[in-house]
Amino acid sequence: MRVLILGGSGLISTETTRAVLELGHDATALTRGKTPFRVTKAAGREVKTVVGERQDAALLRKVLADVNPEAVIDLICYQPQEMRDLLAARNPGLRQIVFVSTVCALGGALAEHPAGARTECRPNSGYGRNKKELEEILSQAHASGDVAATTFRPSSTDGPGAWLSGSIWCRDPMLFRLLKARRPVPVCADVLCHHGSTRDVGRALALSAGRAACFGKKYQVVGDECITHAEWTRRSAEGLGIHDPQIVEIPGAWLNEKLSNWKGVGFLRDIWRFHGCFDTSELKRDIPEWRPELTVADNARLTWQWAQDSGKWAAAQADFKPEFEPEPLCEAHARASKAFFAE
Repeated sequence: MRVLILGGSGLISTETTRAVLELGHDATALTRGKTPFRVTKAAGREVKTVVGERQDAALLRKVLADVNPEAVIDLICYQPQEMRDLLAARNPGLRQIVFVSTVCALGGALAEHPAGARTECRPNSGYGRNKKELEEILSQAHASGDVAATTFRPSSTDGPGAWLSGSIWCRDPMLFRLLKARRPVPVCADVLCHHGSTRDVGRALALSAGRAACFGKKYQVVGDECITHAEWTRRSAEGLGIHDPQIVEIPGAWLNEKLSNWKGVGFLRDIWRFHGCFDTSELKRDIPEWRPELTVADNARLTWQWAQDSGKWAAAQADFKPEFEPEPLCEAHARASKAFFAE
């Protein structure tokens, strides 16, 4: 079938492109042209590319008319008007829009664990609120019969193309620096997190294209390992060949208060200090050939290989200007804990 990928060269969209080609589809990607494609060929097929801005409604209409896709996989829709433009410009042959949302649409403090398709959405960030509204716009189009809608909500997703997302520094090489130097790694204490791999998420998106069982559905798409932040860090370290990481567990509320003026506090404030556990049973039922294949350790190993091969690790070492070091933070928490228990 003809598949138009909005995106195609980013973190998840690279693996989506690979999977679409592997499944034998005729793939075209609309991309800004700012990020080089890491995958252009797979299984003897090659993705066609169109360079332009996703927000350019006139260009979007032309691309849809020229490509005449049967399915659109939209990985770069962030504003409500962008979804409205896509729906207004859709070509007559378009049967399905596969939209990549986020678990942030469900909120920071989730209404229930594990969160599923019918869990109440109560986002606590602008990003999550926008994605929730986008889901609603697409659901309305589905209900009206305009086009079949399939929505995916990835959680933190790791793999080649970006630094790991699960530390309090999020997409930053700081975690690798600390682990490699055997320095303390502060993590949120006793908080569950649920990560996925770019390869597994990309396969799920591609497998849903044209599949009637997925029409009108919303899926959480993560791996099978719902574990604590400490365990995620431990398994990530194993992927780097490090078996004795110095993990320091600190309550998320304390970290959030202590780092309130840090420019990177948003992920800690809105995401990491809350439990995140997600149900993938409906996804596995509707796409029975899909199962997560890569573990947390695999993601770390593959990301580390990418960082070395791409020169990102060398560049990060040369441009190392941390806003804060972990040792004083960990020592301050140790003193606070000692004083609390002494009272």
